[in-house]
Amino acid sequence: MLCKGQKVTNLATFGHVANYLQLNKVISSLRDKGLTVIEYSDFDPTLLHLNIRVSQPLHVIVFDDKSTNGTVVHINIFYERIASKYWWKGPLYLTDFEKRILHRRGIRRPDLDEDAAIYNKVEIKLTIIDGLLLGLPTDMTPFLLSPALTRFIECNRTRAKQFYNEFGRDENDSAIAFRSKATNLLRKVKNILDYLEIPFWLSSGSCLGYYRECDWISYTQDVDIGIAIKHYKPSLIDHFSMNNLPLIHVFGKPEDSYELSFRDHDLKLDIFFFYEDENSIWNGGTQARTGFKFKYVFRKFDLCWTEFVDLSVRVPCQTKAYIEDNYGSKWYTPIKQWNWKESPANVKPNGQWPVEEWAKVIQLYPTFD
Repeated sequence: MLCKGQKVTNLATFGHVANYLQLNKVISSLRDKGLTVIEYSDFDPTLLHLNIRVSQPLHVIVFDDKSTNGTVVHINIFYERIASKYWWKGPLYLTDFEKRILHRRGIRRPDLDEDAAIYNKVEIKLTIIDGLLLGLPTDMTPFLLSPALTRFIECNRTRAKQFYNEFGRDENDSAIAFRSKATNLLRKVKNILDYLEIPFWLSSGSCLGYYRECDWISYTQDVDIGIAIKHYKPSLIDHFSMNNLPLIHVFGKPEDSYELSFRDHDLKLDIFFFYEDENSIWNGGTQARTGFKFKYVFRKFDLCWTEFVDLSVRVPCQTKAYIEDNYGSKWYTPIKQWNWKESPANVKPNGQWPVEEWAKVIQLYPTFD
């Protein structure tokens, strides 16, 4: 049976069919039947930076307050996002009163997925369950993932707009060309790593650009991503090479301070591998000339999906803390002169590679057009 033995039965519908007029009719009918209905709406986050406040329904929660045994039905309202390739459900913010009502029924926060999320679009086919005509995903996989793997956060376009108002937006030919090339490179990298099932996130200057500007920082002239070392696969290098992304640098080794750099014509991709300690996460750096090692220490973080240059990519959920760890409290102010060994707020000396290891931990490859 559909609802048997469940505290919460999760259903979904689409925003284009659940407009306010139709939804109000359904909610009125439910309330006429003596059911309690909690509805939650919010402004469309993709329009707020334009000062356009269009409210959209996001969640409807239905239950019989007179019965302590019946299930709670949670209807999530999906909208197309990220070049119409994904379904997005918005966050759910309950009032204290609503939380108390649900608490009396034994519903706790983990029982209701309150975070915004995205799901791969799948085909929906009609079927009959418990005598009800319902849509059923032909592929259940996206909806069976842990909420931690689907959580979504918005880039703050209002902050980006304010940043450009204060500092201007570089629109010269070089900046425009860089943004286009960086987006194409990120798309290629995403395709490769998704195929290899290696999760990655925007790091360093690319993450700062996302958080501050919802775009690339044009003067950085490279693309930076992070990967947990536990997800490293040696075949990664071969797959990049087969996709016309030749390896140009290898620093460190998988056991310590590993870093790879690839070339896409005149653009560089840096992959920083991250290691986890008891209380922190860190990546390493190596100075090729001296063999000196450096360590960049971050507070622990989770990963969330976001929308960046019309792509779905991951960033640290605790993005501000990640940025502050790397760039300090003045991250909002553009700094064009940057020394990777001295400028980061979280850089620490980490010894020196033994000379006998240099051939392995400092590898520089010539590339040709």
